[in-house]
Amino acid sequence: MAVPTGILWKRDPHTAAKHTLLRRYMSAWFPIMAKQFSDVGITFFDGFAGPGEYINSQESSFVIAMKQAHRSEVRQVSVSSGTAIGGT
Repeated sequence: MAVPTGILWKRDPHTAAKHTLLRRYMSAWFPIMAKQFSDVGITFFDGFAGPGEYINSQESSFVIAMKQAHRSEVRQVSVSSGTAIGGT
């Protein structure tokens, strides 16, 4: 892998694999975490998120996390408990 020299770079295959795993993980666990931690909310931290966008992809860890947090089954749990996820 070449060392990036600009702010944005191409999404490498290992990053695409990470995004696939992250989406699957969050798809399963976000509804559970939203229910379990409805009183305090959920904080998502990705220490290897990179720039958040890529030259050759619209998908990033942040975008995946926000899409999963705003899924209807997650929002129903958070709304019914009175806690908003994602600032809405």
